[in-house]
Amino acid sequence: MASEVEKIKASATEAAKADQQRHRGLAGRVRRWQLLCAAIGFPVWWLLGGQREALSFAVGAVASIASFGLLDRLTTAVGGGAVSAPGVALSAIRIFVIGGVLFVIMSNYSLHPLAAGTGLLTTVAAITIEALVGSLLCMNLG
Repeated sequence: MASEVEKIKASATEAAKADQQRHRGLAGRVRRWQLLCAAIGFPVWWLLGGQREALSFAVGAVASIASFGLLDRLTTAVGGGAVSAPGVALSAIRIFVIGGVLFVIMSNYSLHPLAAGTGLLTTVAAITIEALVGSLLCMNLG
Protein backbone atom coordinates (compact mmCIF):
# COMPACT_ATOMS: atom_id res chain seq x y z
CA MET A 1 0.00 0.00 0.00
CA ALA A 2 1.36 3.38 -1.00
CA SER A 3 1.92 5.93 1.70
CA GLU A 4 0.21 9.32 1.67
CA VAL A 5 3.50 11.03 0.80
CA GLU A 6 3.97 8.83 -2.28
CA LYS A 7 0.39 9.52 -3.37
CA ILE A 8 0.92 13.26 -3.01
CA LYS A 9 4.18 13.10 -4.97
CA ALA A 10 2.54 11.09 -7.74
CA SER A 11 -0.36 13.54 -7.87
CA ALA A 12 2.04 16.51 -8.04
CA THR A 13 4.00 14.83 -10.83
CA GLU A 14 0.83 14.23 -12.83
CA ALA A 15 -0.26 17.84 -12.31
CA ALA A 16 3.14 19.11 -13.45
CA LYS A 17 2.95 16.99 -16.62
CA ALA A 18 -0.55 18.28 -17.33
CA ASP A 19 0.66 21.87 -16.86
CA GLN A 20 3.55 21.28 -19.28
CA GLN A 21 1.17 19.86 -21.89
CA ARG A 22 -1.18 22.85 -21.50
CA HIS A 23 1.76 25.23 -21.84
CA ARG A 24 3.00 23.51 -25.00
CA GLY A 25 -0.49 23.62 -26.47
CA LEU A 26 -0.95 27.28 -25.59
CA ALA A 27 2.46 28.28 -26.93
CA GLY A 28 1.76 26.41 -30.18
CA ARG A 29 -1.59 28.15 -30.62
CA VAL A 30 -0.03 31.56 -29.93
CA ARG A 31 2.66 30.84 -32.55
CA ARG A 32 -0.04 30.02 -35.11
CA TRP A 33 -1.89 33.25 -34.26
CA GLN A 34 1.40 35.16 -34.64
CA LEU A 35 1.95 33.75 -38.11
CA LEU A 36 -1.64 34.51 -39.08
CA CYS A 37 -1.34 38.10 -37.80
CA ALA A 38 1.92 38.54 -39.72
CA ALA A 39 0.42 36.99 -42.86
CA ILE A 40 -2.53 39.38 -42.69
CA GLY A 41 -0.51 42.45 -41.68
CA PHE A 42 2.08 42.24 -44.43
CA PRO A 43 -0.32 42.64 -47.39
CA VAL A 44 -2.37 45.22 -45.48
CA TRP A 45 0.71 47.37 -44.97
CA TRP A 46 1.68 46.79 -48.60
CA LEU A 47 -1.71 48.10 -49.71
CA LEU A 48 -1.64 51.01 -47.26
CA GLY A 49 1.85 52.27 -47.92
CA GLY A 50 3.83 50.13 -50.30
CA GLN A 51 6.96 48.04 -50.12
CA ARG A 52 8.80 50.11 -47.47
CA GLU A 53 5.92 49.91 -45.00
CA ALA A 54 5.33 46.21 -45.62
CA LEU A 55 9.00 45.40 -45.08
CA SER A 56 9.02 47.57 -41.95
CA PHE A 57 6.07 45.59 -40.61
CA ALA A 58 7.84 42.33 -41.47
CA VAL A 59 10.98 43.36 -39.55
CA GLY A 60 8.88 44.21 -36.50
CA ALA A 61 6.87 40.98 -36.76
CA VAL A 62 10.00 38.82 -37.05
CA ALA A 63 11.51 40.52 -34.00
CA SER A 64 8.27 40.04 -32.08
CA ILE A 65 8.02 36.36 -32.96
CA ALA A 66 11.69 35.78 -32.11
CA SER A 67 11.28 37.54 -28.76
CA PHE A 68 8.29 35.35 -27.93
CA GLY A 69 10.36 32.27 -28.74
CA LEU A 70 13.09 33.41 -26.34
CA LEU A 71 10.55 34.22 -23.65
CA ASP A 72 8.86 30.85 -24.13
CA ARG A 73 12.18 29.06 -23.69
CA LEU A 74 12.88 31.09 -20.55
CA THR A 75 9.50 30.30 -19.01
CA THR A 76 9.93 26.62 -19.85
CA ALA A 77 13.27 26.64 -18.06
CA VAL A 78 11.80 28.42 -15.05
CA GLY A 79 8.81 26.05 -14.96
CA GLY A 80 11.08 23.03 -15.15
CA GLY A 81 13.14 24.18 -12.21
CA ALA A 82 16.46 23.88 -14.06
CA VAL A 83 17.45 27.56 -14.16
CA SER A 84 20.96 28.85 -14.01
CA ALA A 85 21.98 32.45 -13.46
CA PRO A 86 24.08 32.51 -16.66
CA GLY A 87 21.11 31.16 -18.65
CA VAL A 88 18.81 33.89 -17.38
CA ALA A 89 21.46 36.55 -18.01
CA LEU A 90 22.04 35.22 -21.53
CA SER A 91 18.31 35.37 -22.27
CA ALA A 92 18.16 38.98 -21.05
CA ILE A 93 21.18 39.87 -23.17
CA ARG A 94 19.53 38.29 -26.22
CA ILE A 95 16.47 40.49 -25.78
CA PHE A 96 18.68 43.60 -25.55
CA VAL A 97 20.59 42.47 -28.64
CA ILE A 98 17.34 42.05 -30.57
CA GLY A 99 16.30 45.55 -29.48
CA GLY A 100 19.67 46.97 -30.51
CA VAL A 101 19.58 45.24 -33.88
CA LEU A 102 16.09 46.59 -34.46
CA PHE A 103 17.24 50.10 -33.59
CA VAL A 104 20.19 49.88 -35.99
CA ILE A 105 18.02 48.46 -38.76
CA MET A 106 15.39 51.14 -38.26
CA SER A 107 18.02 53.89 -38.23
CA ASN A 108 20.05 52.73 -41.21
CA TYR A 109 17.30 51.53 -43.50
CA SER A 110 14.76 54.23 -42.64
CA LEU A 111 11.98 51.85 -41.78
CA HIS A 112 8.53 53.25 -41.26
CA PRO A 113 8.18 53.54 -37.45
CA LEU A 114 4.41 52.96 -37.32
CA ALA A 115 4.60 49.87 -39.52
CA ALA A 116 7.54 48.44 -37.57
CA GLY A 117 5.76 49.21 -34.29
CA THR A 118 2.67 47.43 -35.54
CA GLY A 119 4.82 44.43 -36.42
CA LEU A 120 6.28 44.46 -32.91
CA LEU A 121 2.73 44.13 -31.58
CA THR A 122 2.20 40.84 -33.43
CA THR A 123 2.75 38.78 -30.29
CA VAL A 124 0.47 41.01 -28.21
CA ALA A 125 -2.27 40.59 -30.83
CA ALA A 126 -1.74 36.81 -30.94
CA ILE A 127 -1.95 36.45 -27.16
CA THR A 128 -5.05 38.66 -27.07
CA ILE A 129 -6.75 36.61 -29.78
CA GLU A 130 -5.91 33.37 -27.95
CA ALA A 131 -7.32 34.78 -24.70
CA LEU A 132 -10.52 35.90 -26.43
CA VAL A 133 -10.98 32.58 -28.20
CA GLY A 134 -10.34 30.72 -24.95
CA SER A 135 -12.85 32.91 -23.12
CA LEU A 136 -15.48 32.40 -25.81
CA LEU A 137 -14.95 28.63 -25.72
CA CYS A 138 -15.25 28.59 -21.93
CA MET A 139 -18.47 30.62 -22.09
CA ASN A 140 -19.94 28.22 -24.63
CA LEU A 141 -18.87 25.13 -22.70
CA GLY A 142 -19.80 26.44 -19.28
